[in-house]
Amino acid sequence: MRITLIGDDLNLNGTEALLPTGLALTVSHVAHGAGAFEALLAEHPDLVLFDISLPVISPVLAYMDAHPAALVIGINPADQTATVLSGETYPAASAQELANLIALAYASVNNETAPHAE
Repeated sequence: MRITLIGDDLNLNGTEALLPTGLALTVSHVAHGAGAFEALLAEHPDLVLFDISLPVISPVLAYMDAHPAALVIGINPADQTATVLSGETYPAASAQELANLIALAYASVNNETAPHAE
């Protein structure tokens, strides 16, 4: 498994130090900022860990779009949480499809059956 860390937060570096040594893991680092997306594409990681407080996370989102199967986890050092992001995509080529997606998200958040938009 290839893991790439973006940012230089101590939590990220601490996580790297605690990864199990018996697993076949390759860990690399990518500097945030200009060239981060290209570096991610070159690394082609299975898992991306990044500091969610970075001023620009568009390279992470672009990588998720390019490789939706990759696992992406944002680390928030301020409240010591991790957010798992999904690269799952849905059709949204029209306003109707986008409205259907919003209804699905609403139903998911409220544990309801999604209303059928007409």
